[in-house]
Amino acid sequence: MLARLDAQAASGVHVSPTAYATLHMGLGNTDEAFAWLERAVTEFDVFLSYGIVGDFVWDPLRSTARFARILKQTNLK
Repeated sequence: MLARLDAQAASGVHVSPTAYATLHMGLGNTDEAFAWLERAVTEFDVFLSYGIVGDFVWDPLRSTARFARILKQTNLK
């Protein structure tokens, strides 16, 4: 899946940073997931608000200061 996203991005198709973040979270790459979430914030990725509020995939990060900061930056909490 990661290779597929990379290929789409390389071909000029916009790939949501939130999609990358979600995929990295599923792979257990939390630092990489955070990096993509932070990019999603700076790019005003519309999918961010859909993806992190209620999705269980983010549960392991909900108690971290870094995740709280992302929610605050996006006014999602």
